[in-house]
Amino acid sequence: MLKSLVRELIGASPETKRSPDSLRDFRGRCSVLAVFEDSDDERPVLQEQLLKQCGAVLERCNIAVLKIAGGGVFQLLDEPYDIDADEIRDELKVSSDDFEVVLVDMDGTVRLRSRQPIDVHELLAMLDPSAGQAGHRLRA
Repeated sequence: MLKSLVRELIGASPETKRSPDSLRDFRGRCSVLAVFEDSDDERPVLQEQLLKQCGAVLERCNIAVLKIAGGGVFQLLDEPYDIDADEIRDELKVSSDDFEVVLVDMDGTVRLRSRQPIDVHELLAMLDPSAGQAGHRLRA
């Protein structure tokens, strides 16, 4: 019930979908948070601030953060990957002119889609409910 409430509050879609081929290098290695930043409002800036505040938590929890903006893909905390921005956008069915956050787990299942910035501890709860409950202990 808590997961349903969280999904409803943050605008997550309840259905899951297999990971796009463009993220195949991450499967089995780490979860991926794809942040599509193509909007003209404050959402991309707010999301980046939320993620940078908890960068160490993301690394400890094995979550790669990819920023997709314009025609490029950039990694928030590590080296860049050779991923085509249009390909990942098409495969995840994300508009080319809006903000959206998509969380893909290690198995390649889409766990969360949101058009609003997401707190890191909400992301952790989507991957592991016990991690979200203990999130206050994981702050960077």
